[in-house]
Amino acid sequence: MFTGNYEYTVDDRGRVAIPALWRKNTGNGVLLENVVITRGFDTCIAIYPHEQWKTSFEDNISQLDYRNEMHRHFIHMFISAAVHEKIDKQGRIILPASLRTEMNIEKETIIEGAGKFISIWSKKLFHNHIQSIREQLKDVLACVEIKI
Repeated sequence: MFTGNYEYTVDDRGRVAIPALWRKNTGNGVLLENVVITRGFDTCIAIYPHEQWKTSFEDNISQLDYRNEMHRHFIHMFISAAVHEKIDKQGRIILPASLRTEMNIEKETIIEGAGKFISIWSKKLFHNHIQSIREQLKDVLACVEIKI
């Protein structure tokens, strides 16, 4: 499970490092090497370990009906933007330029552990997003129904 958040910088080639702790163990004893990068559900980039992508997306795509408008929207948003990448020897991945532009990611980023996947945010957008959530935290907790 990916938890926590870290500040990292995108280099001039569009690469960003993945925290070493996450590369060494994805929570199930598997080394993180191959990932799928796509749009996140919010204004961020989502990075899935290849096996999680396969379980969450690939195994379910055959159930989508392209004649259904909402299914097409889902495909356009997440499947068509997906890029398979390998983490390099220095623990970095290349973030697609189109996604960096769309998500307003320039240099300063927040890399957030989101359970089964990783989110990469513009530092400014991340802090704005967290503030927005904080303002509606009671509603969020009531909806999620997790007893803390």
